[in-house]
Amino acid sequence: MNIGGVICALLTTYDDSGTRVDAERLKRHVRFLLDRGIHGLFVTGTAGEGPLLSREERMQVLSAAVEAAGNRVPVIAHVGHLHTGEAAELARHAKNAGADAVASVPPYYFPLDDEALYNYFRAVAEAASPLPFYVYNFPDTTNNRIPARLLRRLAREIPNLKGFKDSSKSLDQFREYLAETPELDGLIGSDALALQAFQAGGKGIVSTVANVFPAEVVRLYEAFRNNDAEQAERCQEFLTEARRALKQGPYITTYKAALQLLGQGSFGGVRPPLRPLGEEEWRSLESALARLHNLPGKVRT
Repeated sequence: MNIGGVICALLTTYDDSGTRVDAERLKRHVRFLLDRGIHGLFVTGTAGEGPLLSREERMQVLSAAVEAAGNRVPVIAHVGHLHTGEAAELARHAKNAGADAVASVPPYYFPLDDEALYNYFRAVAEAASPLPFYVYNFPDTTNNRIPARLLRRLAREIPNLKGFKDSSKSLDQFREYLAETPELDGLIGSDALALQAFQAGGKGIVSTVANVFPAEVVRLYEAFRNNDAEQAERCQEFLTEARRALKQGPYITTYKAALQLLGQGSFGGVRPPLRPLGEEEWRSLESALARLHNLPGKVRT
């Protein structure tokens, strides 16, 4: 299945107590995204609170997403973990659960050199094989940046390495990866850089904003594909403003709160130590969403 275009960095849903994964709510959200044209799902990554979920919960979320997707769009299972064996086990489960690809950040906490990172990615990619494997660069959270020289080696020596996701927030880094490994598919992980990444040769975006505004992100991608530069610029302006609005509060929480304010029901909050919004933050977010409604890039329904 082709992987590219707008891939939603899927949020994870909980029950009202916030203690259990709610598979039915997650399936409802997937249906909402599919109905608005999303091209793929990225499951249990950063937006999906993957590091805060148990192994069993990550497996549960992936299985629910695969079922809800129903082979309409590809599902990428993020399996990144501090422990190589755990990441490999999650990769094997992804293969058996019907995922279309596997991705992983480097292990976090400990600083790792190129050889240690190589050993980790090779082990996880082998566990995922024959599924396509994507290396996920997110140095802000992992404290381990993937150098272009290492990506080049991985591309040369790992047969099922298909591409990379770059969330470094650096267009220069993304371009360096594309230049060093033109055989790999590049996915940008920053909504603010979507259009520039497409123009640089990126295959797609893994978008967190797409949880809340999926049709708008899809419209940006389609405008780029149709060489409609003016429309694409308008859409990018909306996406940048939406990202700014959704970051005015505690991490990830604002995305779930925005969906609730927009009539998509409860997502069950976030997993501690992430925190819920305060009263003033709710009011601020509601005002920000109202302002977004009048921007040119907003899709009218």
